[in-house]
Amino acid sequence: MRKIGIIGGMGPETTLEYYEKLIELSREHLGEYVYPEIVIYSVNFSEMIPLMERGRWEELGRKIVSIFSSLKNMGCEVLALATNTVHIALEHFQKPEGLVHMIEEVSKYSKRMRLKKVLLLGTKYTMSSDLYPRYFEKEGMKVLRPDDEDMEVVNGIIFEKLVNGVLAEEDKRKLEVIMKKGIERGAEGIILGCTELTLFKYDVPVPLLDTVDIHVDALFKRSIT
Repeated sequence: MRKIGIIGGMGPETTLEYYEKLIELSREHLGEYVYPEIVIYSVNFSEMIPLMERGRWEELGRKIVSIFSSLKNMGCEVLALATNTVHIALEHFQKPEGLVHMIEEVSKYSKRMRLKKVLLLGTKYTMSSDLYPRYFEKEGMKVLRPDDEDMEVVNGIIFEKLVNGVLAEEDKRKLEVIMKKGIERGAEGIILGCTELTLFKYDVPVPLLDTVDIHVDALFKRSIT
């Protein structure tokens, strides 16, 4: 197996999921006591939020690329960024060697599911950027966004609650209402385009594209090939 390097901490609960799911996959496919070597670089998210708020994506990207270099110096051959939004910052740079790109993997997965139109939920930065639409359009799919008011609702739930480990049933219901609006507009699937959104279990009649599960599965497969 090749050593895995993960940039996490955005937020911590999701980073824990990456570790736990990689261990589960190893037990399922590789046998007892066979665990991957994993290095997790947990960042101080409070230093990154101001850069996102001010649109200083290139500066943020330089920080991320530098951390990837540190992980490679530790012997990591397979790399991952355990957050959707900060992938925006990587678009300013050449893709680091060994990176399993989350949005690329989600778009490929959606194509395999034969989806044509999907609703994107995430931070306001992710929803308003062209990050997901560009990757999905390459695969012949369309990405829908919530309206501005609903974008603010989703973004508020993420930054005020979920990244701080607060899971409220009321917030889950609000998200389900927004999802159902997207379904009424023709969405055949819903991208949980913020890793913290995967912490809830939703009741909706279309496939949920869990970006953590999809990303971890691709990361594991890359590490054993």
